[in-house]
Amino acid sequence: MSSKHPRFRLNWIPVIGMLLTMSAGCQAVRNALGESLPPGPPESSEPASTPTSQIQFLITPDLNTSTATPEKTTPPMIVLTQPTPTEIPEVTLAAGISKPSLLQIEAPGPGSKIRDFVWVRANVYPGDNGNVSILLTGEDGRTIALREVNYTNWTTGFLSIAEQIQFTPIAASETGLLSIYTKDGFGRIINLTSEKILMLQVGPEEIELPGFHGEPFVMTEPKPSAVGAKGTLHLAGYAHVFEDTPVIVELVQMDGSVLASTEIQVPPVTSGNGYVEFTGNIEYQVNQRTPVRFTIRQESSELGSLNTALSSYIIYLDP
Repeated sequence: MSSKHPRFRLNWIPVIGMLLTMSAGCQAVRNALGESLPPGPPESSEPASTPTSQIQFLITPDLNTSTATPEKTTPPMIVLTQPTPTEIPEVTLAAGISKPSLLQIEAPGPGSKIRDFVWVRANVYPGDNGNVSILLTGEDGRTIALREVNYTNWTTGFLSIAEQIQFTPIAASETGLLSIYTKDGFGRIINLTSEKILMLQVGPEEIELPGFHGEPFVMTEPKPSAVGAKGTLHLAGYAHVFEDTPVIVELVQMDGSVLASTEIQVPPVTSGNGYVEFTGNIEYQVNQRTPVRFTIRQESSELGSLNTALSSYIIYLDP
């Protein structure tokens, strides 16, 4: 007799079928729920946005804990526009206004190249007691030679002179200033003219043609023997100069002292016989009528304070 009771025997086939049916139902429920859910956010490679409060914190530092450093700024460029100087036209003076210079160097001409010595030939109107001085100056301002001649038999008019001046340049070549001038009885210079030459130790000589022989300064105000008054003297005239240095006007007393002076910038001429017009004023102080030598001159731009041209005459000053 068997120990197993037939009524308790379990039939597994119906059980397995039930389990499969329940599993299929659960999967159907899950599929239905999945179709009804909204889609999720799309995938993106961009980082997430920073919250607004975090941006404000990064840009605005805590003033209680740190000090803001101001940015360096470049100041704007200031451009100053300089006025263009007005070109002063050159004029050719009529024969009655422009006169021949009282000192004319015939040889050597400006820019001549000379070795060992120079023959100076000139037409001159001597100063008081027939005096004429010939001066050769080196480029360092030293006096190389000074020849002072008194033509005692001279009475009036021009003289033609010829003098030999020896020199020794300090280098193979040296610029020199050859000057001729005259003086009055008080030792004041009446007129002066000059030429630049090149002094050589070796090499061939080149003698150039004569330069300008007209008056370097032609004054329309004041005229010789004019009388100035009220402490101001008006200046007007024409200049023929080749330097770019100012024209100097001086009132020189009998003892050689300068009572008053002024400077006028006059552009150098570019043509052979041209003049440039100029005007100005000079202030002075006197207690009584005073004779002075009205002197107008120009200094060299290369050779220090050496005069390159000078003219003068007597005028009178009233208080």
